Amino acid sequence: CDVATGGAKASNSTLCVADALTGHKIAEFASSLLRPEEFARVAIVASRFFGDAMIVPERNGPGRIMVDAMLDMWFRNIWFERQETTIGRPEGMKPGWFSQPDTKHSLLGEYRRALADRSYTNPSAISLKECLLYTYNPSGRVWSVLALNEQDPSGAGDNHGDRVIGDALAWLGCRTMRDTARE
Repeated sequence: CDVATGGAKASNSTLCVADALTGHKIAEFASSLLRPEEFARVAIVASRFFGDAMIVPERNGPGRIMVDAMLDMWFRNIWFERQETTIGRPEGMKPGWFSQPDTKHSLLGEYRRALADRSYTNPSAISLKECLLYTYNPSGRVWSVLALNEQDPSGAGDNHGDRVIGDALAWLGCRTMRDTARE
């Protein structure tokens, strides 16, 4: 899940569902109107509909509100990010994925690789169209040129390529489930 603030001029909150065994995207939902706590309820219903699927939410900004709402509703099937700590101290775990320039670069690079080698298949034309609009900015960071484009395929007021992040997080969930099954 890529989480937005919700409202008439907000970007989309997106929910992407994938089969962890096949790596095939099977559903998507996008709305710019839902507040994070409302989106949390939608995500929990979707999780239950798809057999108690794990949710991998972005936890930046409004994502933190969504994660807190899910925890308040006693939903615990959330992906946890390992937090690196100093030598001699155990690593911590935090719910959701935190977007920073380096983590975003890594997430999108891994998603690009999964699409290229067909570990992840995405039948959504609008999602794939948004993928084509990600590039490197002059400082070398990954970003979506949708932020400068007046023709946003999502229909949201602000343009961020939200489905791409949702899809990349769905792939992260698939990869995590596969890695866990191997252990």
